[in-house]
Amino acid sequence: MIFRPIYSKIQEMQAKNLSLPSRARSCAHKGEPLCAGEEYVSYLDTENKEMVREDFCISCWKEVEEQKKGVFWRGRIAEKKQTKCTPDEKALAYCQSLIKDEPTTDHEKILFVLALYLERRGGLTRCRHAKGVADLLIYEIPDTGETYSVKSTFLTPQEGEKIIARLNETIS
Repeated sequence: MIFRPIYSKIQEMQAKNLSLPSRARSCAHKGEPLCAGEEYVSYLDTENKEMVREDFCISCWKEVEEQKKGVFWRGRIAEKKQTKCTPDEKALAYCQSLIKDEPTTDHEKILFVLALYLERRGGLTRCRHAKGVADLLIYEIPDTGETYSVKSTFLTPQEGEKIIARLNETIS
């Protein structure tokens, strides 16, 4: 049973406060790079006092498997996660940064347009319309529950076009 030697070796490593060497970026036999999504075999030489790990692509492992005495296991290299933000995520981040800044007339107008955009896209939910000294719209981010107030502002068509052009540059 292959799991018994691995388990005892891991216990031994933990007792000595050692860690398992990390996976190599290339095959130990032919030196070809191991790519995302590819299956590999890791071999741990338990004969020596030092932990020596070698990683092989599946085809090379079939060639060297007979010669290797020790512990081995199969794994798959994780696919790289896509980290590119969507325009809606960028718009929400920009909206939050504007809220934290000192309020200026320009910021209030941009924030008002952003809030309307995000409300339409589902990034913000309007909770209520508070009338008083300033006409405020209260928004909530559905994912986090954070609430923000945005001043309802009058815009001329020219101001609206300038703001939309600026937002397109910022969040696209």
